[in-house]
This record gives sequence, structure tokens and C-alpha cells, in this order.
Amino acid sequence: YMNANGAPGDGSELYYLDGSGVHLAANIHPTDGASPEGPVLFKGDLYFSARGDEKGRELWRFDRVQAARVTDIFPGPEASNPTGMTVYNGAIYFSAEEGIHGYELWRFDGANAELVANINPNPVLDGVDPIHHSNPSHFIVFDGILYFVADDGTHGEELWSYDGHTVSMVADIWPGPVGSNITELVVFRDALYFTASATADVP
Repeated sequence: YMNANGAPGDGSELYYLDGSGVHLAANIHPTDGASPEGPVLFKGDLYFSARGDEKGRELWRFDRVQAARVTDIFPGPEASNPTGMTVYNGAIYFSAEEGIHGYELWRFDGANAELVANINPNPVLDGVDPIHHSNPSHFIVFDGILYFVADDGTHGEELWSYDGHTVSMVADIWPGPVGSNITELVVFRDALYFTASATADVP
């Protein structure tokens, strides 16, 4: 399955490749393209972020027959923009916004979507909107724990974890509010490796 441009003017939609060639799986947004992103397999179906109908970019499911929006996290025409979809502990975890807490950690268990934690509790301030987002990203599962990068509004972007019960910061690698700029997370030989900046002397 893939995001691809088919007929001219249709925009990008969900396509699939089988033994007979490439086919359109679902024409979600016929006039402008749904731009499906971040597909993940969960409970036998394909879940992804897409633009469709009047609800903005939300979480969608394709069951090999049809595609349907499964939840409207940011009610109305605004988009929740789910990103980083990762399967962990019987649910899909991702970053999304519902219009109140900013981009935070969410999960979808196959029936309902819910906010897992408001990691950055800073209030919304006019003119400095990003200050209240924790922006979870770089999700990866290691040794039964979900790891990701987030900003709690105090320590900058650092490494965080969720064990199915508690969300906590693993380490303040670059002490203070700057953030260690963690990227490239990968599991290798029973350890989680990543790039990070530890002090002002390290680029």
C-alpha cells in the first residue's frame, strides 16, 4: 500500500500493488486528494492519516474493501493531524491535537481515541502558540516500552517513555530548557540508540 498520484487532477490517494499491477484502493478525497500518510497495520486493518470530507486531516482505516474515518479528534473542520502512528500494547499511539491541549500523546484502541497525557501543560498564549505543544515524535518500541521524543515546556525536546501506565522523561540529556535534539532512534543489540546533543560544545 502506498500514497500515489493517479489520474491528473485527483491528487494523491491510497493505492496498492499486487500480482496484477498497481490499483486504486480508495478515492477518499476525489476533488483534491486525501494525501494518506503514516500507514500502520493494526488488528488486521490499515490505519493512516488522511484528509477527507469536512473534518480535516484525521485518523482513517482501510479494511481491504473501503476506507472510512474512524474518529474526529479535533471536532469540526479543523485537523487533528495524527502523526507517528505506532502500535504498542494493543493500541495505536500517535501525536494529535484536539484544539485544547496542543499536540500531545494520543491512542486509539480500535474503537475510541483518547488523550494519554498532556505532557506540556503550558496554556495557550496568543502569538506564541507552539509553547503549549509537546509534539511527540520518533516513536519506537523497545523492551516492552514505548519511547518517543517530546517537549514538556521546561526541558526542551528530550527522550520520554510510556510503559502502559505512566509517561515519564527518561533523561534530561542537555540540562535546562534547550533540549538535546534527539533523532534517528533505532534498536540494536538489546539497546536503544539515537543521536543527541549533550552540551553546548556538541553540535
